Amino acid sequence: MIQIERIEVRGQSDADPFEGVLTLAPGLQVVSARNAYGKSLAVKAVAWCLGIEPIFGIPDNEPTCFPQAVREEVEFAGRQPARILSSECSISIIHDDGRHLMLTRAIRGDCKMVRVEERAIDGQVRKSKLLARRETMQDEHGGLQRFLFEWLGWPRQAVVTFRGNTAEIYLENLASAFYIDQDEGWTNIQTLQIGRYGQQQISELAVEYLLGSIDAVKARVARQQTSQRNAYLREAARGIAERVSRAFLQRGWRVEWSGNGSLKESRRGNQEEVQVSDEQLHASGTYHRPNLQGPLAGRAVLQVDQAAPANQVFLWRQRERCKDPDLDRSVGLCARRHRPEALGPGDQPLPESTDFERDAF
Repeated sequence: MIQIERIEVRGQSDADPFEGVLTLAPGLQVVSARNAYGKSLAVKAVAWCLGIEPIFGIPDNEPTCFPQAVREEVEFAGRQPARILSSECSISIIHDDGRHLMLTRAIRGDCKMVRVEERAIDGQVRKSKLLARRETMQDEHGGLQRFLFEWLGWPRQAVVTFRGNTAEIYLENLASAFYIDQDEGWTNIQTLQIGRYGQQQISELAVEYLLGSIDAVKARVARQQTSQRNAYLREAARGIAERVSRAFLQRGWRVEWSGNGSLKESRRGNQEEVQVSDEQLHASGTYHRPNLQGPLAGRAVLQVDQAAPANQVFLWRQRERCKDPDLDRSVGLCARRHRPEALGPGDQPLPESTDFERDAF
């Protein structure tokens, strides 16, 4: 648990220095004041020191979220406006284990760096400068967000993006849940999530992360990765199908297939349609024939229609087939007759063969 205990804004004008301090106590804080008394200034100073100004819809390191009173000129009571020479803001954070942290960032000046002052439980102080926005999470030595996640003890979680790569849950994704945007009075109040990084379902992921449901975050990311991988495979299969279809068409073949359904369903449908057995098929006869590769049912079967060959001599008429004594293999096959129920003396069973050669018995 952490607590923001102090917010400061200070600067130097060509007339006099100026400073404003807001001290916060533990628990819920309600700040009430008239317009132009610095309420919004204090809130934006917190986001600015944390390096999460993109939640206001502005570019990195762009202080336009602040009023001109701390960027251009400041008005002192009873005096002419004074030009601002430099300005900065600071926030002080206390951890429940007793550690203190103060972050200071320039408003008018070099705002790309954040000055960090750590005070340990034993009172030792460590000072450093970190990058506010550039590679703030990837830079393991100079990144502000990397430092804040480590100091807070928060786990870093990678998520899936719409571009197909991964990104982390950043501090501005989490802080967006605590900043309520008021537009046109009270008629349109909402919190705006950051979409610039392209994380999928980042609003849901941010809420689950803030609730401490890291397992739910990981499960959601796993589902996203599975869905993304399936989409990639479908697209790859579609590309292969298009290339195969073009190759078939070049040979005058027409192929009909569908990418709908699972691979198991496609195999089952093909097997039922062509009645292919899963058993090994062996050729009969005295001559050795290699086994037909199987099981065929375990492969995708394409229905290919090819134009009828010009030479039809192989398709004999029935009466012409009866004239060839070798075609019925001496088993007494006759046209327009059924096979007898029982075998007579000397008759041989019809073997399952794909050749037309006699077998020696």
